[in-house]
Amino acid sequence: MDSKYHRQIPPEVKSQAIQSVWTKAKTVKQVCQELSISKETYYKWERKAKSQINQAVVPQKPGRHPLDYVPPEQVNQELARLKQENQKLKKETRQLLKTNERTTADLKIAQIIIEDVFGEVQCKKNFTIGPKIN
Repeated sequence: MDSKYHRQIPPEVKSQAIQSVWTKAKTVKQVCQELSISKETYYKWERKAKSQINQAVVPQKPGRHPLDYVPPEQVNQELARLKQENQKLKKETRQLLKTNERTTADLKIAQIIIEDVFGEVQCKKNFTIGPKIN
């Protein structure tokens, strides 16, 4: 058999095994022999159980989180990302405005030259060619 076979041990059995060691009803060695697991596996379960117990007793605000709850760390990360994006967009906007100002100035110069050369061109926002209206 090439791959290792991992049998699934139900959470209730794991919990019962840990409790029997904690209450000194059995030793770690006895539990491991009964379940055919290594000591490393047992201690891994025990670390996870202790972690979950510690999490369960941490004070929390009463009530449930709303369905759209986002942890504060995630909100702060998103806020930082959006601030950075906002700065980038402001810079791009300033550059576009400068380009637009140059383009507008170039168009005004072109209007003056065309009016001087052709005299019959009326220049407004859009160029229209035809008789000059006074």
